[in-house]
Amino acid sequence: MITLVPSFLDNIPNNSAWCASFQLAFNELQYNILENDFVYNQNNCHILNLLAKDNQNYPIREQDYYVKSGLATPQLKQEIIDTIKTKFNEKSDILDNFTFKEPTALIFIYSILKKNMLFDAKFEDLGIDKFKNIPAKFWGAKSEESLKIITPLFYLNDKDFAVKIKTKDNGYIILYRTDDLKPFKIAYNDCIDKMKNNKQHYSIKSFKCPNLKTNLIQEFVYLKGQNFKNNKNGLDYTIERALQTLKFNLDKSGATIKSEAGISMRLTAIYIPKIEVDFIFNDTFYLFCVDNTNNAPIGENKPCLALRVQDIGEYQ
Repeated sequence: MITLVPSFLDNIPNNSAWCASFQLAFNELQYNILENDFVYNQNNCHILNLLAKDNQNYPIREQDYYVKSGLATPQLKQEIIDTIKTKFNEKSDILDNFTFKEPTALIFIYSILKKNMLFDAKFEDLGIDKFKNIPAKFWGAKSEESLKIITPLFYLNDKDFAVKIKTKDNGYIILYRTDDLKPFKIAYNDCIDKMKNNKQHYSIKSFKCPNLKTNLIQEFVYLKGQNFKNNKNGLDYTIERALQTLKFNLDKSGATIKSEAGISMRLTAIYIPKIEVDFIFNDTFYLFCVDNTNNAPIGENKPCLALRVQDIGEYQ
């Protein structure tokens, strides 16, 4: 069984996967809906990992992802369906798991990451070989052309080494061999540290890697009921449901990724999305000056000055 985890920082079991799509959805919640001005009084380690500051930005090309949030209405669902069809030629694997109706006290946050990372040269099918004691299909490099796009990062011994494979989109895929069981972030940092400390130069004699394929859907039940209070509008947001899907394939051509995430939040009051408008006072308007020395709520104190401006020439 492969376990999909919501954060790059989470502890993981032996067979694990993570994709940035759920973090992108959570960032929409944290920075756009809660405006990064909120109270979270619970101590859920998964939430704390998602809230970590270094999760804010991901260098993902705009054409490879889409994020949307709003009231969980049928109109929002249809907008998401239409957008991912137009942008990615994809259908959603996740939307039917959530409730969309009108009126609603739910807000819905959606993200999708769709990415193809094709290799810069052709690799070869190497047939069936053993991965530990289990037969698996392998691909690898036989020709000089394909060996050229593989860069050794370090080689400490036959159980601790890493390579980088260049892809056509100017990206790369890192393969890191180790028996360590650590969160993805720590394992990644370990790999980079070993690369930086590597003083030896290597050439690749041979290279092979197994085909990989996953089709996962994970409900993060341990996130349900987690509560956030927006300090700016006083609204309480409680996670009702959190889901993520991941379809991943790696073979001799490269990697393909499709991952969706959905978070539904229940509100204690009706959520009214912000609409950006221009407040330009270029016609008749009033002005009131209020001295609020007693810190009373707005409207309880009388103004100490009022203007009605109609003929601006009289005020210039």
